[in-house]
Amino acid sequence: MTEPELHVIGEIKGGDGFKYDNAFCAFWVEKGKFWECVGGKESGQTQVDYPESGRDSFVWNHPVDLHYFMKSSQGWPAMNFEVWSLDSTGGKVLCGYGVCYIPSSPGSHEIKCPIWR
Repeated sequence: MTEPELHVIGEIKGGDGFKYDNAFCAFWVEKGKFWECVGGKESGQTQVDYPESGRDSFVWNHPVDLHYFMKSSQGWPAMNFEVWSLDSTGGKVLCGYGVCYIPSSPGSHEIKCPIWR
């Protein structure tokens, strides 16, 4: 018997509303014990975006391509996000964090994850 599968193909487009002159996003997937990632990277980081003056949105366009086998829908995967900025010395400053579940219905989705600041 074959196990059910989940494919996640998309991108982390960007973020807005942060009062910093640069930002990047670190991400990772949390899932239950009945889930096995058989393809793709479950964690990573986008590049740092330095938007033009006057623009408060950041463009990352970071690809996401994950493939899971599951034995149960218990522990459905969720993506965790941390938005960071670099200070003048190159140190990281946490701008905010958020969590969004991966949609359980098939098809195309646009997800806006609230970021707590």
